[in-house]
Amino acid sequence: MEKLLAEVPSLRNLATKNDEILTFGERYQYWYSSALRLVELLGQDRLAEFRSYYEIDSKRKSYSAGTYVIQDYVKGMAASKDYIAIWASIHLLD
Repeated sequence: MEKLLAEVPSLRNLATKNDEILTFGERYQYWYSSALRLVELLGQDRLAEFRSYYEIDSKRKSYSAGTYVIQDYVKGMAASKDYIAIWASIHLLD
């Protein structure tokens, strides 16, 4: 768990750099796989929520700020400007 937590600042930094999307995607995939196993073991009740932040909903009919997930970012799909501003104010300023 400590190793996963130690990697978060580096991932956060990569996520803010448009020219590092591929590097972020590769590192996040590895991190997510490890974190997913940990959540399966320790937080089974939160597993669906954890997966929903990464995985694209197979029933998604439209692409919008409300349906944007990390996998969209890794694939290079841009979020709407309003979503980026909201996300940054919540996550990058803490």
